[in-house]
This record gives sequence, C-alpha cells and structure tokens, in this order.
Amino acid sequence: MSGLTTQIVELKRLTHELLCLGTDGSAVYSDKFCRLNEAVLYKV
Repeated sequence: MSGLTTQIVELKRLTHELLCLGTDGSAVYSDKFCRLNEAVLYKV
C-alpha cells in the first residue's frame, strides 16, 4: 500500500474506535478517549 493509503486506513481505524467507544456498555475512560482523540487530530 502507498503511504497515503496506509494513513487513511489507520485514520479510519482510529475514528471507528473513537466513535464506538462505550457503545458496548463498557466504561469510557478519559485517558483512552483523550488518546484516541489526539491520535485522530494528528492523523488529519
């Protein structure tokens, strides 16, 4: 895969994880939320 494609796939994975955080009834921890949010921000 090209570098751009790899970055897109990783961004998609991170955003999906962030959007689905806590939807399974599990606890949402602020450190995990912040880490995912920061990762998405820097990928964009």
